Amino acid sequence: MNSRKTRIAALLLTTGMSFTAQAAYTFTELGTLGGILSIAKGINNSGQVAGVSTNLSENEIHAVVWNGTTPTDLGLGQAYAINDHGQVVGTRYTTGTTGVYAWHATSWNGSTVHDLIPLGERDSYASAINNSGQVAGWSTTSSAYNTHAVAWNDITTTATDLAPIPNKHSYANAINESGHIAGYRSSQDGGQQTATVWNGAVEILLPFLVGGYESLAYAINDAGQVVGYSTTYSTTGGYEAHATVWENLTAIDLGTLGGNSGFALAINNSGLIAGWSLTTANNYDSKHATLWNGGTATDLNGFLDAETVSAGWVLTEATGINDNGWIIGNAYNSVTGESHAYLLTPVPEPETYAMMLAGLGLVGAAARRRRG
Repeated sequence: MNSRKTRIAALLLTTGMSFTAQAAYTFTELGTLGGILSIAKGINNSGQVAGVSTNLSENEIHAVVWNGTTPTDLGLGQAYAINDHGQVVGTRYTTGTTGVYAWHATSWNGSTVHDLIPLGERDSYASAINNSGQVAGWSTTSSAYNTHAVAWNDITTTATDLAPIPNKHSYANAINESGHIAGYRSSQDGGQQTATVWNGAVEILLPFLVGGYESLAYAINDAGQVVGYSTTYSTTGGYEAHATVWENLTAIDLGTLGGNSGFALAINNSGLIAGWSLTTANNYDSKHATLWNGGTATDLNGFLDAETVSAGWVLTEATGINDNGWIIGNAYNSVTGESHAYLLTPVPEPETYAMMLAGLGLVGAAARRRRG
């Protein structure tokens, strides 16, 4: 946005006028730390992006935060989420507080690195953080090395086991501002998986789509809407995995871009949902980043300009969306063969700018009357 449009938008915000119509997106390829791979995992409302990237010298996976297109290397590890204060959570390979080398749930706050206390001595991962500093993730247990969904009330406390059931596995993927956590748990034998919400010590198993037998939850917003996927029995026969939103314990099929599979990976507080869908049945080369608005599925590749398309970029998935409608995800380049993180920022419709200019005229007229 140029400086004149920025000034107009800022002035209109002070007058209480708002415009949410969006006709297009600007594509930004976020780049890497010098290697060939980067993956966007989470975005906050300031537009900071957390994820992973390979570096140039050793081609190792490093946790990274992008401010604009500038990456900050957080060291060997993976960053999964970032809150509005810039606190990042993920995992890194370290002895941590246990003295045993393993992947340990970690938080980064600027240059301060904090090892989160797991349930046992082995692997743990922090997958989400809210603005109060509450963290959700998973950890192996100290006895049988089962994997359990956990919560850290803050980064200094020991992990709380959300599903202390022997011989079952569970994972927490998201947390909202009320501290409600979404993820999934498995059956006794580690087979069937069921989308789950934890409200404190209360565990709620979410229903499947019609005829389904398995589901996962990936995200939850402040209204309690949960998104992920559920299997469903197709009218043409056979099972399919469809992007799903759960509202008031009801599973709603979001549909696909024409294929037979899709996952919803993120939802913002306006109810916009991001993820991916196949455009052709059983063809994972047709996996495209998707935006769901109500019951409408939109292929985000349709917003790319001709220059970006001719450069080889295909948006394969959308992994996050903030409350400003900024979308992150991962794109494959058919020319270079590399996969890079991307950012899509919404551009208002021309009609919106006309309304903004008209509003600016009204503001100016009112100011002139006050001066008179």
